[in-house]
Amino acid sequence: MTQSEIQPAQNGARDGRLTFARYAFMPNSLGYCGGPQDKELLDYAVEDAADDGMNHLIRQFQAAWPNLVFIAEASGIGDPFDSRVVEAYWVGNDVLRRVEPVDFHEYLTEKIARRIPKRLHKYIAGKVPAGARPHHSFHVFDVGTRTGLLETNIDTMDRCRIAWGVVESIAGDMVHVRYEPVVLSEGNLALGEPVTREARRTAEGQSYLKDLKAGEAVSLHWDWVCDRLSPSQVARLSSETAHHIRIANQTL
Repeated sequence: MTQSEIQPAQNGARDGRLTFARYAFMPNSLGYCGGPQDKELLDYAVEDAADDGMNHLIRQFQAAWPNLVFIAEASGIGDPFDSRVVEAYWVGNDVLRRVEPVDFHEYLTEKIARRIPKRLHKYIAGKVPAGARPHHSFHVFDVGTRTGLLETNIDTMDRCRIAWGVVESIAGDMVHVRYEPVVLSEGNLALGEPVTREARRTAEGQSYLKDLKAGEAVSLHWDWVCDRLSPSQVARLSSETAHHIRIANQTL
């Protein structure tokens, strides 16, 4: 795909770096990824204003940043901070379909070669022919568990993947969200019956979702309410999650 075929981001779209902060803050705060400046990420999200200081923060995310760079280059967009690239990785969008499988296979082979035994390469790079894409759900269900970056248990996978649900009620800092958890069903990963989970929307006394209301669709990451989701975003996130669960089950 040529650069001329890539349409510019829509006017008024949130800066991709701010969207990244919303999704990356909680795992960064928990010490799972990124540098030691989780408070700065939260400050940026609350202030809703990005500057070049964010670039250094984002580049410290050992898994997400290389994926953003790859998606940007492979799609022809070029800018890893572009809002479409950031959304493609965390939620999913048509940008992922611009990535050629051969390029993703090469990227995965190079990325994992120094981190896991060669005999395990096939379990990650070998998922490309089945349709694996550079989406966060693939990182959770296949890459993270194979490289040892993520504990191999259902609860950890469920909290680490980007989930979606509907706000049932709000009590101060906490939000009760109805969502479908990842479960183990007859030896395979699946999405279970809806349950209610408690998630935070405030940290250090700060929140960027103060006006959240019951009935709104939201995304969750490590029991943190990341963002509101439009119906189309819910559909894309649901589709990518189900797709990569099916791929993970091939070698579970």
